[in-house]
Amino acid sequence: PLARAKPVSFKCGKVAKNPMAVASLTNCQSNTDGTLHEREAVWLERRAKGGYGIVNSCCVHVQANGKGWEGEWGCFGDQHTEGYREVAKRVQAHGSLFIVQVFHAGMRADDALIEGPARSAVDCEYKHRAGVRACKGLTADEVEAMIEDFVKAAKRCEEAGADGVEVHAAHGYILCQFLCPDLNTRDDKWGGSLENRARMTREVTRRIRAAVRKDFIVGVRVSPEPGFEKAGWNMDPDEIVQVAQWVAEDGADYVSVSVFGHSPTHVTAKHKDSPAAQPLVSVFRAALPADVVLMICGGVKSGKDVQTAMANGAGVVLTGTTSISTPDFPARVIADPSFEVSVLPPFSKEHLESVDVSEPFQTFLKSIRMLKE
Repeated sequence: PLARAKPVSFKCGKVAKNPMAVASLTNCQSNTDGTLHEREAVWLERRAKGGYGIVNSCCVHVQANGKGWEGEWGCFGDQHTEGYREVAKRVQAHGSLFIVQVFHAGMRADDALIEGPARSAVDCEYKHRAGVRACKGLTADEVEAMIEDFVKAAKRCEEAGADGVEVHAAHGYILCQFLCPDLNTRDDKWGGSLENRARMTREVTRRIRAAVRKDFIVGVRVSPEPGFEKAGWNMDPDEIVQVAQWVAEDGADYVSVSVFGHSPTHVTAKHKDSPAAQPLVSVFRAALPADVVLMICGGVKSGKDVQTAMANGAGVVLTGTTSISTPDFPARVIADPSFEVSVLPPFSKEHLESVDVSEPFQTFLKSIRMLKE
């Protein structure tokens, strides 16, 4: 059996039964009004049945105008609370922790799904895959209101019985937009210097930590480099390491680092030619206090990948593509550390149906070339 598949303790007191987690994945499976659809619950419960220590929700928007795509689960009103209660009950019945990823799409909100212009750190144009979107910068009062809406969303999740929330400050969404040195040129306390650009993420983290129970998990997700959707943003890995240290000071129980499709030994483009370069995982682990769990996501397809990530300092290993194709990945890896995923994208419709991936999720996967024609 996998020697490293031991329970993971968070400083707030919660314990995950093993160090493998379902990553938060766009899946387009909920209702138009942001309420839970049964197919979303089925998808998440199937992964809990497969043995994951932690099951993360998709990212859920904390304001109605933060919706990035159709079928996105919402958490901007009390009408959504019951859905989180239902999923928490079903996921926890299998011994898994249920964590909700809270976010606002910012400039990446879909014009067709929101009222008014998309919002960002500053007035700008967002050049996305389908064209150009004019975005309006938040006023200082609107920044404060959005921070409070993050807190309200976290409180709804707590009330519903979820084990925690993850603040999504990665992948070009609103908090990432505020962190971006190229984009966030504001001249108030919310922009300019790294300290100011990080202030919104830190305030969200601090205020959620202060508002919830001591045993409620609060995590923060970051992305140290630009990803597949450039969105006019650019991350400096050294700055994001500093942000990770700050949110740890602010009460985060864990920091989740996205390396996209790279391997667990990935070295950032900024440092790849340096003789002293270390894997990104190791850099973050060295920077964080020992009691703050480090999660890593990207390119995990085997028991060996899990062991490599953990040997480099990861406390929890998240799977994205693997959790789509192989919902019982943890059970297989724990039983056989040499296990390797055999079903890789593009996936067949038949296989996806067999692992509780619904039609809307399949349509999304087709749009990113992960479904066979």
